[in-house]
Amino acid sequence: NKVEDPNSDLLVVMENGLGKKTKINAWKRQGRGGSGIKAAQVTDKTGEIVTAEIIDKDVDTLVMTSNKGQLIKLNLKDVPTLQRQTQGVILMRVRAGEKVAAATVVSSKDKTSDASSSTQE
Repeated sequence: NKVEDPNSDLLVVMENGLGKKTKINAWKRQGRGGSGIKAAQVTDKTGEIVTAEIIDKDVDTLVMTSNKGQLIKLNLKDVPTLQRQTQGVILMRVRAGEKVAAATVVSSKDKTSDASSSTQE
């Protein structure tokens, strides 16, 4: 379970291109009656949250796309680990009228070569 691993990180990406990682143990567990915990300060500078996800150790690449078709790939090691209260750093520079539309994490490891070698045996 990703949440159980105290070494996991939470990745938050905002629509104006800001983002950050936060250690999962910086968050207290909420029960069913909890009112939630703020993951980021939503302002005009940051925009709304596009994604917030717990990162597995087997993923190493962040892929972000904008509503205007811009796509960038970043190494997750280049995304700083910050405190919960911070807004984050610029991960993607967006132009006027442009917003981050989607962000996801993937592994750069080639899974297809593993599959083809195991079927040849």
